[in-house]
Formats: sequence, structure tokens, C-alpha cells
Amino acid sequence: ISLKSISGITSITTPACADDVFTVHSNDTTERLKIDASGNVTATSFIGSGTNLTGIDATSIKDSDGNVKVQATSTGVVLTGIMTATGRVGVGTVTTSERDALASKKKGQIIFNESKSRLEYYDGAQWVLVDVPPVVSGSDVTEVDSNAGGNQTFVISGSNFTTGGTISFVGADNSEFNASSTTFNNSGQITAVAPRASFLNSKESYKVKFTAPSGLFGISAPLISVDTSPTWSTAAGNIASVIEGNSVNVTPSATDADGDTITYSETTNNLGGAGFSLNGTTGQITGTAVAVSGDTTTSFTLRATANSKTADRGFNIITENKDGTSAAKALQYGSEVITAQGGSFSAGLYYLTGKTSMGQTAQQVYID
Repeated sequence: ISLKSISGITSITTPACADDVFTVHSNDTTERLKIDASGNVTATSFIGSGTNLTGIDATSIKDSDGNVKVQATSTGVVLTGIMTATGRVGVGTVTTSERDALASKKKGQIIFNESKSRLEYYDGAQWVLVDVPPVVSGSDVTEVDSNAGGNQTFVISGSNFTTGGTISFVGADNSEFNASSTTFNNSGQITAVAPRASFLNSKESYKVKFTAPSGLFGISAPLISVDTSPTWSTAAGNIASVIEGNSVNVTPSATDADGDTITYSETTNNLGGAGFSLNGTTGQITGTAVAVSGDTTTSFTLRATANSKTADRGFNIITENKDGTSAAKALQYGSEVITAQGGSFSAGLYYLTGKTSMGQTAQQVYID
């Protein structure tokens, strides 16, 4: 072989003591090509399209460290550690409408759907989303008072949250209602708002569910209980009228839908001054009305408490004066108190008719 016909090649030799080995060296004496007796070719690089190469064995293509990266099997080629010049491998990116217009779709084909920001693959009949289901793990609010009115804001924690998803609440009976608003904060946090009245005591405890636009969803363990405030059974306003010096016994009451024990307290500090006291366990008000110079209304506020939830209501007790004014409503006769019927007494002279069957006689009474 004429060396002049191969530019930059200084020798084409069969090395000493190595039968049937053909080598090619460059000007710096570096071996560039070697063909051994078995036909194995060793070269520093290959240039060209390789369109005319045939019979190449890809059963074991290794990297510089001897690790197998490409291996042919009976079912296909196994690739390990694919790396491109940019450090990534991509697939075709199309919108949903462009995807639907693709011709010659093949089973197993993968695209990135720009409209959904998700990978999809073709299963031979339809495009299927490649997605990761969301995970719901917690809520900053774990108790709702359904009687409190208005809306409750929840900050939901988890992972794999996406924009456009929906938070819903699932009761113990699997009934479900959506939050009135769902706001995506980040992949690990969602803010949701729902009416307090939607949470029913009979359906606690509630789970939190996040449904992604793809239809995949995640649902938490029971997170939210319903603890309603007690409800007053006794109407607000006047609950008793008593003449000074007489005893009072009245019991305003409240109920609790959760069945929690109710305790009672006065948020004002007026009952004691009127001669009355409150039983914190039963709500009963007892005592003896103090003397007053005229009819006196004692107003006070009671608080019913059940499992830290409270409800306040205003009441009053009227203490009536018995000592005779132009508007006197009672008068003292001996040890008995006689109350006017149908109105109040005016100043003047009155006669009380006694029952003769009881040996009583008429008595003359003067009201000043």
C-alpha cells in the first residue's frame, strides 16, 4: 500500500510477534486502527452516516469504564444512562388539538401535551395522561363550628398539587361538597374556602380531597371535626318578676347538638347585686330580691359553654317595690303580700273583702 495515498499516515504494518494483525499509525506514532485475526476492529473514532454498515453486533456496547450501556436482547435494545449533549432527552410537544390531528399514531407513542402540561401516551385507542396522583396530608383548621355562620378558610398541605384543581370535603357517609373557591399556592399547598354551615355534625369527621384537572385525586384521612356552639332554649329578655324580699327560682337553659356537657356563667356582674346567684352546672338562678326604692330591672348576660364553644344571651329579672307609690303593684297586709290584678293601685282608700267562710272580715287599707 502506497503511504503517499493516505495523508498523515506514517506506517501500515503487521506488528512483530503478532501474526495476522493489521495496524495503522498516525504521524505521532499513535495507533489509529487495528484489525486482528478474528476481524475485530479497534479505532479511535468513526466518521460518516453509517448507512452502508451491516452486521454490527450491538449485544454489548460499553463505556470507557467497561460498563454496558447498550445491550441487544431478543425483545429489543436495553439502553442504560442515556445522555444527550444538553443533558436531557425530549419528546414531541403539541397542543391537544395538534395531538388529535396527528396521523399514523402508533401504540406506545409518547407526547408532551402543552395544553395540559402533562405527558400522554397512546394506548392504541386513546391518549392517556401520564400523571402523578396528588397527596393530601393536613389542614391548618381541624374543627368547624357550623353554627358560627360565614365562611371558613383552610390551608391544605400535601404534595403533587397542580393549578386548576378542586378541593372538596368528604363526610363520614361519603357525601361530598366542593369548596366555594380553591387557590393554588404551590405544589405543596392549597387554600380553600367553604361555608361553615355546609359541615354537618351528623357527618363528621370530614376528609379533604384534591382533584387534579387530569381527574386523578388524593384524599386524606379524617381531618376535620364539627363542634357546634350550644343553642339557647330560653328566649332573651325578661325571665322573672319578683317582689322585693321574696325569693326567685328560675332556670334558663341551652342545648348542644354534639351532646357535650353545658356549663353556665355570667359575663356581666349584676346578679349578685340584686340578691341572686347562678348555678354554673344547671343554669338555675336563685336568691332573695334585695329591697328597692322602685321597680328595678336587673339586666345580665349568661354564657353557655360546651367543649370550649360558647353562646351568650341577655336576660333580665324585675324586682318590684311594695312600699306604696302612685304606681304601687303590691301592698303589705300583715305578713301577706297582695298583688294588684289587672293593673296598679292609685293612691287612696281601699277595702279588702275577706272570705266570710274563713271568718275573715273586710279590711280597710290605705295606699299613699
